[in-house]
Amino acid sequence: LEAYGVVDEFVAPPYSMAFCQGSRSVKDNRVRQLFISKNIFLLGMAKADYDGRKIQVYDKERLLIEFFRFRNSVSLQEYKEAISFFREEVEYGRFNVPKFKEYAESFREASGLLKRFSTEVM
Repeated sequence: LEAYGVVDEFVAPPYSMAFCQGSRSVKDNRVRQLFISKNIFLLGMAKADYDGRKIQVYDKERLLIEFFRFRNSVSLQEYKEAISFFREEVEYGRFNVPKFKEYAESFREASGLLKRFSTEVM
């Protein structure tokens, strides 16, 4: 979320990072590992400029899916900021809704993701 400018302030550790299932555990208390199934790990992978470096991130459409999936691990304030960001992205045509729907169909909880999108973002 920080890489896309969704949150205003610098995010403090632990940093949530996606890892492919089967990856080694990171022994660093600044990293919160989110293990993602191998068949969907690369779905929506992109690069972003962050603090003068190129980093791997998920594109906005995939990020929203992960945000929905791990919504209980963010604060209410962060949740509200993110939903406002995604609403604005949709409103101004900077969010690919068909791509989001295509990605969502790759997840077991597809119907829940699509419902949450239509009620909270659209």
